[in-house]
Amino acid sequence: MKGLIHDIKYTLYAHASGDTAITAVPSLLYGVTVTVATATQTITIKNGSGGDTLLIIPASTGVNTYYDFNGIKLDSGIYVDLGSSATGSLRIDWSYPL
Repeated sequence: MKGLIHDIKYTLYAHASGDTAITAVPSLLYGVTVTVATATQTITIKNGSGGDTLLIIPASTGVNTYYDFNGIKLDSGIYVDLGSSATGSLRIDWSYPL
């Protein structure tokens, strides 16, 4: 039996980007890695800009902290909501559903 292969993409998110839609269409979220330590305030990952909160990354989260989502489907896309003075950078691994 052949398995389905997804074209996994990644997006590097830097705090200077502010609130950002990584993708605004149905997507699969595989994981989030902190690449530059967060500070000051939280960073929130949501199902679209007005959707459910999936992850709140606390201030002072260290480099290489990984959050596994195992390909969860987000019908409204992937949205990063940055606290007003939050800092840090993320790598977001995702794909479009087949």
